[in-house]
Amino acid sequence: MEQFNKLIEFRQAVYDHGLIRARDAQFELVDALLLSPPIRSFPELSLSPVFRRQWPSVYAAVEEGSQDVAWLERYFAQHIPTTGVQVYPLDGTAWAHPEAKAMSDRQYVYSPTIAVDGGSIVVGHPYSVLAWAPERNSSWTPPVSVQRIESQQTAVQVGVEQAKRLCRYREATRSDALDIIAADGKYGNHHFLASLKVSRALCWCDFAVTECSMVHRVHIAAGDVLASTETDLRSKSRRRGANQRQPSN
Repeated sequence: MEQFNKLIEFRQAVYDHGLIRARDAQFELVDALLLSPPIRSFPELSLSPVFRRQWPSVYAAVEEGSQDVAWLERYFAQHIPTTGVQVYPLDGTAWAHPEAKAMSDRQYVYSPTIAVDGGSIVVGHPYSVLAWAPERNSSWTPPVSVQRIESQQTAVQVGVEQAKRLCRYREATRSDALDIIAADGKYGNHHFLASLKVSRALCWCDFAVTECSMVHRVHIAAGDVLASTETDLRSKSRRRGANQRQPSN
């Protein structure tokens, strides 16, 4: 019953503070997305038992609805444990829109979806996803931040913004956890790491670049910025040990 009450409190808070315009339609649309089997068209969501409105409200939820994204990210981060080791995967994904020719800022982006060029390139929108991995050996990773990468941006630039916000949120919760951001090879460069060194948030972030078996450890401290970088290029078998070493002061 305690967990059920927490779920009710979570949903009520999202409704009251996270959704702004057309909140009723948005709220029921999210429930329809969560509880419906795979759909073949967008209007089918209006047939879900949990969507109690007329079908035009499905479009109203998307076209007229708005959200307080900053509040939602901050609220989601508050529910992450403040002790132990917490892992946050960071990567990009694509939402293909090959037929939506009138949609603005479509790009050619990499995706495993079979669409263009043998399944490696699609026309659509790229997104950067910073998630939280609460369990080992599980694909369940609730997102902490999802941000579209506009055509004038790069995945690294957006990833830096998301990592900085996460560090601020964790500082606000007075977290004692070791927060590890795990990213692939495209983030293992000075554009990503050097940008985070100027952050004034208090957070330990380990950036594990698995493609070249490197481990960068950056200590970002409030006030005086302290940073140490460890690099291990010898073998992937050393990656676990490098992550377990204590931070240098």
